[in-house]
Amino acid sequence: MTAITFNATVKNNQLTAFSTWQGRRALFVVNLHNRPSFYLNNAALMARMQYGEEILLWSGLASDEAERLLNAVTHALKQAARRQTALKSALTLVAAALVATGLYAGTRAMNAPDDAPAPFVQRQAFAHNPAMMQPPAMPDLTRLQPQTPRQAMMPAPQAAAPQASAPATPHETADQVQAAESQLAANLQKAAGRSLFTVPLSSGHARTLYVFADPSCPNCQNLEPLFEALSTQYNVLVFPTTAFGGDKSAPLIKPVLCLPPEQRKAAWQKLFAVGDGMLHLGKDNAPAAAPTDCDLAGKALGVNDVAFKSYRFPGTPWVIADDGRHVPQAVMRNPDDMVKFMSEHPEK
Repeated sequence: MTAITFNATVKNNQLTAFSTWQGRRALFVVNLHNRPSFYLNNAALMARMQYGEEILLWSGLASDEAERLLNAVTHALKQAARRQTALKSALTLVAAALVATGLYAGTRAMNAPDDAPAPFVQRQAFAHNPAMMQPPAMPDLTRLQPQTPRQAMMPAPQAAAPQASAPATPHETADQVQAAESQLAANLQKAAGRSLFTVPLSSGHARTLYVFADPSCPNCQNLEPLFEALSTQYNVLVFPTTAFGGDKSAPLIKPVLCLPPEQRKAAWQKLFAVGDGMLHLGKDNAPAAAPTDCDLAGKALGVNDVAFKSYRFPGTPWVIADDGRHVPQAVMRNPDDMVKFMSEHPEK
């Protein structure tokens, strides 16, 4: 049986996904003005809009099909982000050239005879054009910013497209991709080293996996046993985020991050236990607040949320290896594929 392949395009801020099953046909169209976050729910691709609306975009027979579709969507969004960045760079160059022309014309006007006609210097609209603004710097996870939980949870300005791992294009060399991955890995390693932002599921192994997860996310619930299995072979460090559940997830995560690092694993796993936690949420089974002041935990969670949005990960759970590469779910499910994937970039 021929496997279904997928592709996606972005035009006029509209994302359109296609399949090649029985000819090329459109699967869905999403308006990116709604700032969707894409995630998998078993064999379905879902989208969560900026105001919390959840939409089923596509449902297949196997989870790997949905993951291939998510990868196609991610790649299309990344290409659109590159085009936007290139346009911003071009506008910047044009603005600089026009400003230089204006300065040159002004100099000539100062040296011209009194009876010479004054040169025409066009006023530039580019100086206040938001499209010329440089993209925001990624948050430094080694510092607790913003200083209040409310500020920490505010989304950073960003383009509509996620900056997830994707194959290099002619505009992005292999060296550039590897440099970006190395920087991401270094940032996550420094942040994890502070023991403020993470839930350590294991330690003492040669390699590390960083997981951005939300306990309210159905796919995070489904994959939690997989992460626990991987923790027997790799250091698994979870960066909790409210990317999916928002205000519903925050009161679940904060008490976990408020605990000493060695106690967080048990509290985190309790959120996913059948009959006691996220699978059956209720007033009586939500984790009790820690006895100490959890203000610092709230700030740490805020930083995780800002990082998730600023790095433009497309959904939860999102797993990054210690070399900065995104680890696909299909790879994690197969031990042989996982060993091969990790061996491609041995620990430096």
